[in-house]
Amino acid sequence: MKTSSCLFRSLAILSLGVVAIVSSARAQVTVSWGTESEGRYFADAAGSLLPEGSLVLLGSFAAATDFAGNASDYSYLSSQFTTFSSAFIGDGGFTGVDGALAAASVTSALNRQLSYWAFNAATTGAATEWGIFTQTTGLWTTPNDPFPSSMNTDLVDANVANIGSFAPSLDPLVPSLARTAILNLGPVATVPDSSVGLLNWFAIGATMVSGRMFKRRLGYTI
Repeated sequence: MKTSSCLFRSLAILSLGVVAIVSSARAQVTVSWGTESEGRYFADAAGSLLPEGSLVLLGSFAAATDFAGNASDYSYLSSQFTTFSSAFIGDGGFTGVDGALAAASVTSALNRQLSYWAFNAATTGAATEWGIFTQTTGLWTTPNDPFPSSMNTDLVDANVANIGSFAPSLDPLVPSLARTAILNLGPVATVPDSSVGLLNWFAIGATMVSGRMFKRRLGYTI
């Protein structure tokens, strides 16, 4: 009887483990993303296509993110952003083609609206412009359940520029189509280091005190 009970418990634990592993495996969603349709590319504020090596992030912003009030605040925006993957202009066979990339990433995030966050440099720290683009009708939202286990997103489907804008196509045959995703943010202003200011005031104060002590030694009063 004791042996049967132990066997039952062992089988139950094993079954739970198998279920957890299967559920975890099913929760992985493969996201194909980029500019594979070749219909819309990334460009900087001047309209020049981003050069190869420029960074693009795939991820999801918190629902209440204030883009308008914090367009130049990288610290705030990054605190609202969950990065699922990163890629660079030129990836996916677009070598020699500015503004374009293709990538595939795996994420376990379900029911999350995806965004592309593009920078005009290879790192966020070196960037002076960025743009954030998304799609709000569900095409870029990961499924509620693990199925389907793959989804395709493409910059050509983006309908919202949270930061940036959409410009007419570079193709003279279809100039009326809003194809190019424009980054429109200028350099972020640097904030003076408050510790430097504090040290300066401390030095001034120390100098004044030293002056008073020196004059008193000479018999002068202030």
